[in-house]
Amino acid sequence: MAFKLEYLVAIVVYIILMLLAGEIGRKKIKGVADYYVAGRSLRGAFVGFSVFASAFSAGLFLGIVGFGYVGGYSALWFSIGSIAGNLIAVPILAPRLRRLSKKTGALTLPDFLLKRFNSKSVLIITAALLVLLYIPFMVSQLKGGGVIFASLGLTYEWGVVIFGLITMIYVTVAGLYSVAYTDFIQGWILLIGTLAMTPFILQMVGGFDAMNAAYAAANPAGWSPWGTFGPIAILGLFFSMFIGSLARPHTMIQFMAAKSENSLRRAYLIVIAANALIVPIVMIWGIAGRVLLPDIKADMSLPLLVTNFVPALLGGFIFISLIAAILSTVNTTLLISGGAVANDIYKNGVNPKVSEKKTLIISKLAIILIMVVTIILSLWPPELLATWIAWTMGGMGVLFFILIYGGLYWKRMNKESALAGIISSMVSFGVWTALRSPFGIDASIIAVVVGIPVTIITAYLTPRPPKEIISTFFE
Repeated sequence: MAFKLEYLVAIVVYIILMLLAGEIGRKKIKGVADYYVAGRSLRGAFVGFSVFASAFSAGLFLGIVGFGYVGGYSALWFSIGSIAGNLIAVPILAPRLRRLSKKTGALTLPDFLLKRFNSKSVLIITAALLVLLYIPFMVSQLKGGGVIFASLGLTYEWGVVIFGLITMIYVTVAGLYSVAYTDFIQGWILLIGTLAMTPFILQMVGGFDAMNAAYAAANPAGWSPWGTFGPIAILGLFFSMFIGSLARPHTMIQFMAAKSENSLRRAYLIVIAANALIVPIVMIWGIAGRVLLPDIKADMSLPLLVTNFVPALLGGFIFISLIAAILSTVNTTLLISGGAVANDIYKNGVNPKVSEKKTLIISKLAIILIMVVTIILSLWPPELLATWIAWTMGGMGVLFFILIYGGLYWKRMNKESALAGIISSMVSFGVWTALRSPFGIDASIIAVVVGIPVTIITAYLTPRPPKEIISTFFE
């Protein structure tokens, strides 16, 4: 594919802008609270755009386009699942989580669970699982960076390395402040780029009606609500997105960093509006890609649409949008992973007397190591991004859904039931996944069906939580 200088210039300018935003955030770092939760000072626009930008990842802009290419309008189930989850998570979970994390001084989700259940086992297991689940999640994002570079006539490997290193630099330097500032910019880039490209794509395909007619002729199965995958598989993916959106760790850390409940209300409007707008649009790109480029790999449909059918200047901006989708997700997940190692496993689990300065150093070293591992694994990525994203989202959602909602709203839940819920849900999730989801039933469904009853039964077979925990969290 012919290399276009306009694309490279646009990408270089964007990367410089992100590094400058990271430098601005660095100046605000005075301690671990600033690094992990931005001093609990983020206003509604920053929270909303950060939640939006970190959720709309390579899994959306490459994966959902690819899913639309293969499965047609069945890609809408991703949007429906995400909206349904956020309709519950933002107004119900976010205010209480923000208030109690501030009250207890919790800086991370495992830190919050330690204070709620008074169990280092819960702390260590959840922190370790966060890292183990987030690495494959970040692999899927860096694959997107490699695909973008390959579509520009450069190499996949350079894309993976460059995007990984850029994210590692500004996250290491400034923590959640850099994440919030860069996500705010990237959120706007995503919105503008998405809206700007759509008229060109529809024009090239002959309009909306002509596109639908041509797609129905080329891929009749994709015209059904279940696409080419069938109802069980699609509903399983919907459930993964729903559970993931209910309890997505890289969303909940933004809730913990919000300045006030008014900030969360403003964020709520941004998140819901963005979900309702963006996914249907990029799904249409995938359908148009099937019509215009019928014999390509699904995950390559968007880059090839841009390079073949969009003017170079706008194409450069679209590629910036794609990069924004990738980096805005990797930055938050990378920060959470580093915090899980340094603050949760080392400080809270091993050495409670460690200084804030040393905790920050360990966190930065952990971020570097985790990104190096992610870059190496990204050289052998999954084939279809949307499915990989749904799997990791489902795993994280299952892990934190029971713990967070039960811990916030059920007084009877104790450390024994929390551990039982973790073990039963994650073991069933892993076993069902290893068995390749028999009968087409998604592993996250099995994990929830197993995990919730085990948690409830264990809670009633073991002692109530201590009075001081009840007092702190429910009075």
